[in-house]
Amino acid sequence: MVDAVMGYLGTPTASVKARPARRRASPAAPARPETRDDGQRRRGAAGALAARHAGQAVGRVAHHDAGAAGQHQVQVQAEVLDRVALRVHRARRLKWLDLHNLLGIATLVWTLVVGVTGVVNTLSVPIFGHWQSTQLAEMTAPFRGRPPLDGPTSAAQALAAARAAAGLPPPVVDLHPKRPDQRGVLLPSGVIVMLAPEPSFEAIAAAGGAIVKHADAHPMCGGFFFGSGAIDRVTSYETGLVGHHSFYGERGESDPLIMDERYVAAAVRGRGVTVFSACSHAGIVNACLGAQQHFSDAPIDVVLGGYHLSGKPMEPRIEPTVRDLQARVDPRLVAPGHCTGWRAKAALAQAFAPAHYAPSVVGSTYTLRAEG
Repeated sequence: MVDAVMGYLGTPTASVKARPARRRASPAAPARPETRDDGQRRRGAAGALAARHAGQAVGRVAHHDAGAAGQHQVQVQAEVLDRVALRVHRARRLKWLDLHNLLGIATLVWTLVVGVTGVVNTLSVPIFGHWQSTQLAEMTAPFRGRPPLDGPTSAAQALAAARAAAGLPPPVVDLHPKRPDQRGVLLPSGVIVMLAPEPSFEAIAAAGGAIVKHADAHPMCGGFFFGSGAIDRVTSYETGLVGHHSFYGERGESDPLIMDERYVAAAVRGRGVTVFSACSHAGIVNACLGAQQHFSDAPIDVVLGGYHLSGKPMEPRIEPTVRDLQARVDPRLVAPGHCTGWRAKAALAQAFAPAHYAPSVVGSTYTLRAEG
């Protein structure tokens, strides 16, 4: 190319060979030490956090306005961290200043809590006084002028007094003919925890109860309810109350099955059979299967009462109980009560809620109206 150009201009040509340019070896630049400005050194961890968040904010936000807002937020966060951090690596005076600030914040919070608590306690006096003079006075008005009770009373005595005041006959107390005098539970430690003595037949009659004794299935309350006989133990896992003992006079015996336990049922037209269980020591599934056998043409409506699945020895029964309640009983509603335990209630709620679960607590009312 060069030869052709030179010939065209009338200039003697010569072959030219281009040489590669030599590069001078320049001395290596010294590594630039990593530096931080005074603000970073002062902020320490807060400064590093601010730098990181600022980089993330700028990298994610394309518009400069949003980026500025993010940086401003990070700056405020860093300033807050500066004021609550304890700068342990700085001068002694700064460390004491930070400690003073932290103690001041803690004292301020404590003072506010104490102040609010004092206001609540002060207001509780007039609020409680207002309740005493209005609602409480209204509730106790029918009993004004009557002598106070001498001491605690039995449930039978309270029911008898209430029914007598209403002009009704004494309450019927339906009991198993073979009742222990006292019950107890043997703990893993080897200690038996004794429950309160069972009231005798004579004590219940003296309190105003009309006693009837039944060991077998029978109608109750004029045929509106059904009292079961002995509950058949059908399932393999419902083996009674672990450690339960019954005492007859001075004689005690292991009695985990508690064969004198019963359930009560009520058949409501168009709904099915509701099972009322006390503590279900026989097993809530066994009780429901017994009701199904007696009322073979009706579905199970509500299962109400304690399922007694609380405590470490009983909790392995939770999973099969929930499974069989779903597969073998299929109630319209489960209403577990006092001794069911929170783990069992959670498992039942997961299986039956929301349409078929209703925890039974104090004050709950279930109205079973006939359908069809």
